[in-house]
Order: sequence, then C-alpha cells, then structure tokens
Amino acid sequence: MIKKAANLDNASVLMNCLFDWTDADDLTRINGAESFYYRAQGLPYVPRNYALQYKEEVGFVKGFEKGLYDKIQPYLTMLASTGFNPNTASDAVLMAYLDLNEESLKTLKEFMSQKAIASNTELFALTGRWLGGEDDFYPSTFMEITVRSGAPKTIYSIRTGLNVTQNTYSPYSVVYWNEE
Repeated sequence: MIKKAANLDNASVLMNCLFDWTDADDLTRINGAESFYYRAQGLPYVPRNYALQYKEEVGFVKGFEKGLYDKIQPYLTMLASTGFNPNTASDAVLMAYLDLNEESLKTLKEFMSQKAIASNTELFALTGRWLGGEDDFYPSTFMEITVRSGAPKTIYSIRTGLNVTQNTYSPYSVVYWNEE
C-alpha cells in the first residue's frame, strides 16, 4: 500500500510539472516547476507556457527526464484524439486504458484475431469495460512517416506526422515535422 501511495504522489508531481510547462503563467503549482526551477538548474530552456508542440518536448519537463521519457514515449502521441480504438491499440495500451489483466487481454485478443470490435456492446461483453460515447472504433486519419538518408549509417532523417483528412485546400495537412 505504501508503494502505491508513493506512485500516486509521483504522478501528482509529474502532472503538476506538465501543467506548469503548458499553462500561460509563471505561477508554480505545488511540486510543479516554472521558469525559476529550469533557470536554477542551469538548463537552456524554460517552460513553453503553451500546448506541447512535439512529443519529445515531454522529455524537457521536470520529472520526465531521459529515463522516464524513454519508457513512455512509445505510448505518447501529439495527434488529435478521435476516440479510442481497441482494434489498433497495443497490448500495453489495452491493458492500461481498459484496466485489463492478462486473462482478459487474452480473451480480447482472441476475439480480435477473428473479428474487429465494432461496438461498445461487444467491448463490454468481452472486458466488462464501457468506453462511453459513440462507437467510434475506426482507424485514425493520422500517420507518421520517417525518411532516412545514408547507408549503412543514417546521417539525416526526417519524421513527419500527417493528417490525411482532405479539405478544400489540400489532401492532407502536416501536423509536425522533425529533422534529425
């Protein structure tokens, strides 16, 4: 029980630091971090005080430094949320989002190997979890493309996120662009 309480305290610190990074003021939340903290650490940056612009930015936030960021980055996205689609989620995301144990995950995966989940009713029958809202279990309109140059060692790469929803002016829009 003590370990669980410590994890909840840590989560509170992480969230306060993340909120301080994105809020429009320089007022520090309890256990948070604003400009003063980052300057005192000798860091060459301060909070953006605006919404995150790319997921790697999370690694700059107090508490999310390299070790933690590396662990969570495969589960982060900067793309708009169009609902949760259990048909395309990884096992780790399914277990965390739906609060499933290994046995429930196995049942869900066996079902999905035969047929995609099409409704909350099916999801509830399989897992006991109801997502609420509409039955919006459809593929995302977002994709990430990575282009690497150089062989055998990459010397330059570009990673970009695209929204492939067409509008009046273009067949897609660039959500982010990262050159390395």
